[in-house]
Amino acid sequence: MGELFYLDFKNDSSGEFLIDEPIGYADIDFNLHQKDKAYGRDISFSGGEAQFTFTNYRNHYLDKLLYFNHFYGFESKVDLIIRQTGYDDVVAELDFASATSDDFEYFKCKVIQQSSLQIIKRRKSVKIDLFSDKDVDGNPIAPLVPENILLLSKPMYQVSTWEQLGQYDLRLETKGGRIYTINPAGNMIKSDIDGSKTPFEINSNNGYNMQYLVATTNLKKITIKLNGCSGLLQPDSDNGGKGTFSFSLEVGYGDFLDPSNISSDNKKILISKRLDARDNDFSFPSTDYVITIDSLKRGQKVWIYYAFVMNEASMFGRIECFGNLNIKSIEMTAESSFYNSVTPSFRLIDVMKQVIKSSSGLTISAPRFDIGGEFYDNRLFNGNFLRNALYNTNGTKKPFYISLEDIEKSITEMNADYEIDADGNIFFGTEQDFYKSTESGFFDNIQFSQMTKTFNPRFSVNEFHYKYKNFQSLKENEEVNSADNIHGESKYVFTNKMVENKKEINIEWTRDAFLIESNRRKAITVSKDTASQDDDTLFAIDTINTIGDRSFVETSFLQHSFDPVAGKLTLRSDGEINFNLLGIAVGTVFNISAPDKNAGNYLVQANAKSSGSLVDDIVASSSLLLLRYSTGFININNNGERSTKYTYILSNSVIPYTNYTNQGFTAISNLNANTEYSNLRYSVRRNINNYYQSYLATCNLYHKDISIKNTWYKNNGECITTYNGLTLKENEEFIPSNPILSPFMYDNIVFANVEFTDFISLQNSIRSDRGYIRTIDNNNRVIKIYPINMKYEILSKELTIKAEEKYEPKTMTISTANQFILINNETYVQKIDWELRDNKLFIYDKRRQLLYNGVFFNNVAINDSLTENIVEFESRMNLI
Repeated sequence: MGELFYLDFKNDSSGEFLIDEPIGYADIDFNLHQKDKAYGRDISFSGGEAQFTFTNYRNHYLDKLLYFNHFYGFESKVDLIIRQTGYDDVVAELDFASATSDDFEYFKCKVIQQSSLQIIKRRKSVKIDLFSDKDVDGNPIAPLVPENILLLSKPMYQVSTWEQLGQYDLRLETKGGRIYTINPAGNMIKSDIDGSKTPFEINSNNGYNMQYLVATTNLKKITIKLNGCSGLLQPDSDNGGKGTFSFSLEVGYGDFLDPSNISSDNKKILISKRLDARDNDFSFPSTDYVITIDSLKRGQKVWIYYAFVMNEASMFGRIECFGNLNIKSIEMTAESSFYNSVTPSFRLIDVMKQVIKSSSGLTISAPRFDIGGEFYDNRLFNGNFLRNALYNTNGTKKPFYISLEDIEKSITEMNADYEIDADGNIFFGTEQDFYKSTESGFFDNIQFSQMTKTFNPRFSVNEFHYKYKNFQSLKENEEVNSADNIHGESKYVFTNKMVENKKEINIEWTRDAFLIESNRRKAITVSKDTASQDDDTLFAIDTINTIGDRSFVETSFLQHSFDPVAGKLTLRSDGEINFNLLGIAVGTVFNISAPDKNAGNYLVQANAKSSGSLVDDIVASSSLLLLRYSTGFININNNGERSTKYTYILSNSVIPYTNYTNQGFTAISNLNANTEYSNLRYSVRRNINNYYQSYLATCNLYHKDISIKNTWYKNNGECITTYNGLTLKENEEFIPSNPILSPFMYDNIVFANVEFTDFISLQNSIRSDRGYIRTIDNNNRVIKIYPINMKYEILSKELTIKAEEKYEPKTMTISTANQFILINNETYVQKIDWELRDNKLFIYDKRRQLLYNGVFFNNVAINDSLTENIVEFESRMNLI
């Protein structure tokens, strides 16, 4: 057959030795097999079970094989090379772990084609530490170096509620007090807005006690609903008392100590009445009120109360008021904005390369994930990175573990997979990359006697489920309004009624902006020595390059301590904030705003290295050491705890990347905080549209004019976004388009008299071009197929294929815009060979074999235009 055989002994680097054909070679078959429910294709000898025999009565270098078997055992590395002039080598590995021998006359073992694939398979679940300087085999490898992302705070829509327990009965008098603040809705039901409070007592002479909120985060779009406000006031006097009292229902807010000094601009007066002690009763019916406040800064407050100011005009007696007051319930909603933070991260493509290199020593080819690709800006981090907890207490770096299996289970998000291509690289691509409209081979010597044509079970489904494994509303303590989430779960149903299978997509990594934000906020307030249940959770985030330096203004409750000897000011937080996670670095400018006593410009200094501190040029988590460089006086008299407004700057070099939010989106509706929402380009609906459209179109082919229906969306199916001109509603029904495959598959397609070299050429083409095979059936029809399984038998020269059928439209396009003629945007020819038969256009290759099945002439677009007259159509074809 012309093949030459070599053994390449690798352990001792002794090299290649020409040998006789191994016993068993003539009986083997060569296999190509596609993964079940995926796209990558493997190659092997006899399905990985081929066994060869090497003996002492042939030139098989038996002595050396036996030596390796004894000395290196199952770790022996010996390749069998099958070489033919003009073609790539076929390389296989002797599997010493399966070897048997009598140590004298023979040595038998299995032979594994493409041994690198076997290594990948064996180590797919092995967790790789991206910080390790050793690969899985202990060889030196450069660890990955993380780069920072600026994570902009995503405002959270939060709700707090209070209710009244029973009617509140009044008895007020001037004796013992002249000012009363009352709020009967003192029972807190929900306290999701951080800083929500409940009064210690319903009736107080101190308006300070009527605080319902002290904001711990910056709040926007605050809405306060007071429901069921009603009352009856019965003025009275006792023992000759005289006087008046003013009554009001008020909501106050801002930087004030108590309601008595709230400015008119920060007070909403909903009811106001002045009464004389001798007036008739005053009542007001149950009424609901809605108050809106544009924003509140950290530390600002909200008061809600009925106010009585009683003015006695007589030296004798007293004035009184009886009756009842009600506020049945209070609901307060707000968008809560927390501190921005900085977290280390790895670029996805770098993680993929490191995992493959560490586990197998191979390189990868992943154009869609690499520079210029659509997935290039995806970055990964975990809970430890969010807390900037990169080090153990002994000074070693905490590992960042991830396996190929983790990646494989996550890139299902993009409908992607991997395989070893003909060049030995690990190729990563999407469905479209594994089903190219490229011809990889043509065979006309087909045997159809045993061929069967059936429906492809991949497409015989009536349900489609798409789900992220982790999102906030799955958590026990779910974030308020995480129902806004668009990175959760969606289910669709087809009109198909005669099948009952379903396709399920489950994604390992987390995209949910709520879960990321929830963990990010915890990280800022929790010590980096405190473990979190999400420390090893894998987060994926879409990013954009940071343009220029970024300046941020914040307000925090801080303790000021000035050291007159060192001349330095320390700002200390009680745990509300982690300065290190804000990205504040030594040597940067820090400004304290007026009217604070320490207002001025400072340089951030290095704190004294404390026990467990690992890096000298980072600030302490709970305190900042500052050196003033602006003019002004500072001393210990300015020390104390207070709300402090300050400005800090993050350099572009410190934060090269920022989370991608609404850039490029021209419209977003039904989504709270949509301008700060991460991963918008990877919502469930956009992923389905971008990466599963072709698959769904094939499933829906028998109802191609009927939409597939969304039956369940968790959580925010009403979200509508427009990006790059495409508007999508998350739970909207739609008609999928652009099928790649038909619903049919073929089994036992047999091609006879196929030369070994032709098979190897075909196998390499399928693994590099990932195209289809064209053949002609007994009815002279073109069949185009993508192989699922291929088996080539050496002795019989038969190639047996199981394959999926390529979808061929009922229309055709012909373009002459370039120097070649382009047919259906996939086939280039220099000269077109055609004929019209029964009003159909038939096109042939240069061997006069059909390229396409006949298409009615009025369905053929020549340079984007159709022709209704056959005479005119023929004339146009003659001009091509």
